[in-house]
Amino acid sequence: MKKLILIILILLLSGCISKEEDISDFKIFEVNDPKKLFINKYEYNIYKNEYKFSETNVQVRGVDEADIVKTNGCFIFYSPTSYFNKKTYIINSKALNVTNVIKDGNLLYLKNNTLIIINRFKNTITSYDISNPKKIRVIWKKVLNGSYVDSRVYKDKIYLIIAKGDYPQIWYDVKLKYYIPNVPICRNYIISEINIKNGKINRAIALAGGYNTIIYMSRTNIYLTYYISHRDRAYLDFIKENAEKYFPEELSKTLKKIIDDNLFSDEAKLLEVKRRINSYIYQLPKEDALNLKNILDKDFTNYLKKNIYKYERTGIVKIDLKSFSVKSSSVPGRLINRYAMDEYNGNLRLVTTLGDPIVGYRNNVYVLNSNLKLIGKLENIEEGKKIFAVRFLKDKVFIITYYRKDPLLVISLDDHPKILGYLNISGYSTYLHFINNDKLLAIGKDDDGKIKIDLYNISNYNNPKLLDRFKLDKFWSLALYNPHAFLWNKENKILAIPIERSAYIFKIDNEIKLKKIIEHLDYVERVIYINNHIFSLSPSEVVKTNITSWKSEKLVIK
Repeated sequence: MKKLILIILILLLSGCISKEEDISDFKIFEVNDPKKLFINKYEYNIYKNEYKFSETNVQVRGVDEADIVKTNGCFIFYSPTSYFNKKTYIINSKALNVTNVIKDGNLLYLKNNTLIIINRFKNTITSYDISNPKKIRVIWKKVLNGSYVDSRVYKDKIYLIIAKGDYPQIWYDVKLKYYIPNVPICRNYIISEINIKNGKINRAIALAGGYNTIIYMSRTNIYLTYYISHRDRAYLDFIKENAEKYFPEELSKTLKKIIDDNLFSDEAKLLEVKRRINSYIYQLPKEDALNLKNILDKDFTNYLKKNIYKYERTGIVKIDLKSFSVKSSSVPGRLINRYAMDEYNGNLRLVTTLGDPIVGYRNNVYVLNSNLKLIGKLENIEEGKKIFAVRFLKDKVFIITYYRKDPLLVISLDDHPKILGYLNISGYSTYLHFINNDKLLAIGKDDDGKIKIDLYNISNYNNPKLLDRFKLDKFWSLALYNPHAFLWNKENKILAIPIERSAYIFKIDNEIKLKKIIEHLDYVERVIYINNHIFSLSPSEVVKTNITSWKSEKLVIK
């Protein structure tokens, strides 16, 4: 009888409830039944009721992103960063021990009883049944036949993007429709929809594109963007319009003839134009040659400043998730990252930057409708300053720019975007995170290069205020540029970020308080929470910390 009671207690504490059984239909198992220590199937939704745990910090709620750690509350699945020995550890969160090790790892997805591992080094994607973590089995596996670019999981589908050097007509027996955007073509992208349960490729298309592709996915569309620089064409246009100012008549005519020749690319024309110009300059006396070269450089810089909107663009390809139909468009400038794109009420909003430190920066906001037609814009925002962070909140966008000072801009995104609020403080931020509708957290660096965390009150869009700032005597954190390393526990108002070989835990209300520094032997990669415990993970150990007592225990994993 005592053994039966003990078994019931173990099962209740483990939170592992059978998928086929309701909680009200709980059964007792005999002592010799193999199910006594682990019920074969567990129900994800019941897990969610039993456990409160963090999920990957994603851009779009409901659209999961691959990461090196996932949890369902009962177990932690962790694939430490390693270039040689890829493994995924399955860690029991209560007992804090390693239940199993999968000799495969890199990027993970966790969907109910299925663990997806994308191994970029072996170019494979593998689905594992983890209903019994002690006995993992492979459900399906695919070789990518290309290099991994990005992915998302939405509902029961994986949206996988890979790149290939050649034009793929067939990919895993799926005949591909092929689209060629008007961009410099360096590689081909295959975008596919894969059924998580059986690995079947439902649909796929191929796109030509460049190396600098940024990808954003909403619940209804995938967007691929390409930065298109026409600096070569800018120089050719500058010479064509101004040749007589600098060169003899015969050379001017020759240069214009080369530029107007339709048989050669802009790259080839540029090489020949510069060769002819340099040959002329080298024949001049040294002082005249230097003066002409300086005048050409200065005048071209001024020409580019005046005409920069013509020569830098971002091409956009939109893929409808229901039909896999494709639309395309472009806007001036380039995106800093995928957080500079957002879809809201069918419209795509983008924040772009043009220029460089020499010609100066121009910042812009564009609003495109569902057909990618321009319906609103705001250009020349904070001229001369570079964008460091962007985050959208419904019909508003928050932008951090920087040049000696760090302005926080609040911009309304209707048909006529306009600046609502402005706050000027020192340093710059690289990642913004809304902790509710009234408060915004920002992590970045102060003017001296040290990490700072800012807390803003944004309840009044016209007058954002800095509530508090916490500055650390540290220079680097993964959370500066990787949102997956940023943990916000809304219920307990806890912020956790890895900083070098430690995890820093903060309590956030109307101020920022440092509560705990959890030290590791290796650089900390991620921090997650399960119920009232924080788990900090590094390649050699996992530390479990109680957020009430702040006591810790360690698990060495290699």
